[in-house]
Amino acid sequence: MRPPALIVSVLLALSVLVAAPATASADPVGSVNPFVGTQNNPSASYPPFGKGYGNTFPGATTPFGMVQFSPDTYNTASGADNWGGYEYPANQIRGFSLTHLDGTGCEGSFGFHDLPFMPYTGALTSSGALPSSPATNAAAYRQGFSHSTETASPGRYGVTLANGAKVELTATARTGMARFTFPAGSPATVLINAGGSANGTSASSVSISGNTVTGSARTTGTCGGGSYTVYFSARFDQAVSNYGTWNGGTVTARGASASGTTTGTYLTFPAGSTVTVRVGLSYVRTGNATANVAAENPSASFDTVAANAASVWAAKLGAVRTTGGSATQQSVFYTALYHALLHPNIFDDSNGEYLGMDGATHTVAAGHHQYANFSGWDVYRSEVQLITLLFPGVGSDMAQSLVNDANQAGSWYNWPYANVAVNIMNGDSLQSVVSSIYSFGGTNFDAAGALSSMVATQSLPATRTIRGGLYEYAGTGYIPRGTGNVWGPAATTLEYAIDDFGIAQLAGRLGDTANYAAFMQRAQNWQNLFSPATKSITPRYQNGQFATDYNLNTDNNDQYVEGTGTQYSWMVPQNIAALVAKMGGNAAVSSRLDTFFSQLNAGVVNGAYAWLTNEPTIGTPYLYDFVGAPSKTQALVRRVLSSLFTNAPTGLLGNDDLGELSASYVWGALGLYPSITGRAELTVASPIFTQAVITRDNGRVLTINAPSTSDSNQYVSALSVNGVGQTRTWLPESFVTSGGTVDFTMTGSPTSWGSGAGDAPPSFSDGQNGFNNIGASADGSPTTANLDSSGHSYSVQALAAAGINPGSAVSANGMSFTWPSAAAGKPNNWLVNGQVIDLGGRSASRISFLGSASNGPATGAATVTYTDGTTSSVSITMTDWAVATPQAGNTVAATLAHWNATDGSSLRTYLFATTPAALTAGKQVRSVTLPASTNQGAMHIFAVSAS
Repeated sequence: MRPPALIVSVLLALSVLVAAPATASADPVGSVNPFVGTQNNPSASYPPFGKGYGNTFPGATTPFGMVQFSPDTYNTASGADNWGGYEYPANQIRGFSLTHLDGTGCEGSFGFHDLPFMPYTGALTSSGALPSSPATNAAAYRQGFSHSTETASPGRYGVTLANGAKVELTATARTGMARFTFPAGSPATVLINAGGSANGTSASSVSISGNTVTGSARTTGTCGGGSYTVYFSARFDQAVSNYGTWNGGTVTARGASASGTTTGTYLTFPAGSTVTVRVGLSYVRTGNATANVAAENPSASFDTVAANAASVWAAKLGAVRTTGGSATQQSVFYTALYHALLHPNIFDDSNGEYLGMDGATHTVAAGHHQYANFSGWDVYRSEVQLITLLFPGVGSDMAQSLVNDANQAGSWYNWPYANVAVNIMNGDSLQSVVSSIYSFGGTNFDAAGALSSMVATQSLPATRTIRGGLYEYAGTGYIPRGTGNVWGPAATTLEYAIDDFGIAQLAGRLGDTANYAAFMQRAQNWQNLFSPATKSITPRYQNGQFATDYNLNTDNNDQYVEGTGTQYSWMVPQNIAALVAKMGGNAAVSSRLDTFFSQLNAGVVNGAYAWLTNEPTIGTPYLYDFVGAPSKTQALVRRVLSSLFTNAPTGLLGNDDLGELSASYVWGALGLYPSITGRAELTVASPIFTQAVITRDNGRVLTINAPSTSDSNQYVSALSVNGVGQTRTWLPESFVTSGGTVDFTMTGSPTSWGSGAGDAPPSFSDGQNGFNNIGASADGSPTTANLDSSGHSYSVQALAAAGINPGSAVSANGMSFTWPSAAAGKPNNWLVNGQVIDLGGRSASRISFLGSASNGPATGAATVTYTDGTTSSVSITMTDWAVATPQAGNTVAATLAHWNATDGSSLRTYLFATTPAALTAGKQVRSVTLPASTNQGAMHIFAVSAS
């Protein structure tokens, strides 16, 4: 049980956070409440993913700063350290550490919290030693605290501890500054716990020289990621009267240095002192940490440094100036923007040096920064778009940082943390991050080099990739259920398709048409997991069959990652129109969304519904814009903003994930959202402010006017862009790049605005009907193709020996087919999923298909569409490619002497042609739609002949 006094202080603190009078123009810095997201909401716990709160920290930092000087708490009621470092209900502080992450999960392996400082007012022993080692008796040095003595604002934090010591923190980009005011007459000792990192340390060191302490800590990243070393240099403003060190359980009075697994130092000053310390960080060396202090924080007073930090925040937060709304809405908005600008973090020192992914020291170009700590799986959805919208120069440096990392590491990965790639979560979303940055105007980086590296990394045989299951995904077109070393094959297939869309978009912007086409085809691989039976993204087996024993409304961490099949089925931002068509059209999807959003934050316990504080469904409220029901998006987004985000410690109902959850609020409050990752179109919702003026760091200005908006006026009745009215529910990329003004006319009831057939945001269907399976490889290169998802493919040499070459004719049953012109190791057949093949309106009396089945045979129904709109159905059966005796209705079109196999085996294989089917006489054939599914096996079609 918590002490009653603490309960009272919590209630008092909460009471001052909920004022909501109307406001005109906001005060961006004064509106920020750093305590938002620091308290778990028990009703928002979503097993198996733990606590339903932001895991934020309230301490002192600057935008994208290397240093986050913040308290770390301990809760005696639960007997545990705390997830994000700080939890509002906790009753003790165990230290004030210099590094934090905003909102990661991984309970028990949070990461950072390096180099905590702590004031101590107890007596030393007669020999001048601490009475015990903080490494083995941490409880002796923790201190109680009350929120009634605690303050926090951008760039500044303060608290008075139970021992009477007052702690004040502030920061510059690479330094932290603390002022410890000890009670009059009280002993005054400061502890520096070099071995106190959240994940423990494998090595640490301290060295004392006069009033300066230097040292280092080596520890592991979040979620058990790789090891990194952080160095520090701390200079106190007055002479030390006593000092010592500890190493493990041993305390050494007057010890000048210590190195070991868990080391630290204590420094004592005259009783009742006010002691100020300036501490620099570096990930390169202690000398750089010292130089960072000299460059950024050499001599200014604490209050001056704190005021400067507030000024830096004012400039960054002031990039968005809002008018209107309530004081509470302003506070939630600017707190969200504040959280969105905490990460990624500057990683280079004041001299430009940084430690690269290769372990070597590099120097960033003058005037630029190297950034670290990209929560790729999260921030690619809307946060990097927000950062680059406001600060294209910062976005450019972030993109270049990722290119540098990839070049140094030799691969693209999904979670760079300090100078290591921890590769937590699935997908490798940094390629989408870079593409989105470029689309939002962050173009001042080596984009051509980035694209070249991406293509080389993600093309088969892909010896450099970190993508688990890439061989199956790129070769077969999806990652089968049961593929080893892949977390959530169904979810990961969708992630890779989004990543590939990003690569394609970057290629298209750079004029690389070949790679645009290749990666747009892969961007449509989501189709291979769309089951016509469930009308959902559904796990699929290696043999081509969809799982029928899988509950799409539950999650067991087998096929989906932090979500369910029902939740993931919406995660196709690159081609919503095709998804909607497969689900049954606008009306069916609108109704389905109504059910999905009947609960907004169901987690995975009720996985048939939305989980809007976790990333896979974070952008789904805007889907109504795509199905002709924009008024539903408008109402839903308002409902999300008001119910899932509040101005209180419990105000974030999910991990903030380095600012992504907060960024989604900022976009929603502005009434716009970057729904299509890798691009800069903005879908429209319902702005909560009467005006928002966005001033980009390149001088472009975006103004959003909604003079009649209010809690009761949340529906759009008209919209104009730069004075021109429109009914489209989206803004083009040019609005972001060139700036302009969008004017909303708001009303109190749903309207028909934006519901027309041509009003939906764009979808990108290039590659949707293209070849999606790599079915042939050159002898000796079996890992460049994967016809059957088991590592087997046709041999290009065996095909040539049978007279089949790229672009050549293949004859069977009196029909002539054209063999695909694709080179070895490139997609050359349709793994059928309902693709539409354009036949150009030709006159034809019969139709036949050239192909085979894997894990077959396979039968399905194709649809022939005539130019007059009528259709006819054609049944297709394909024999397994390794079976010599054809199924009924098949003829052997070619016999191949051997296949290629990753296991080195050799087997004779076959191609088959179907018996020609009669078409309706006198009509012209516009297209043929391949089967959406098959009865068994996987069907591969290499060519169609209609004559």
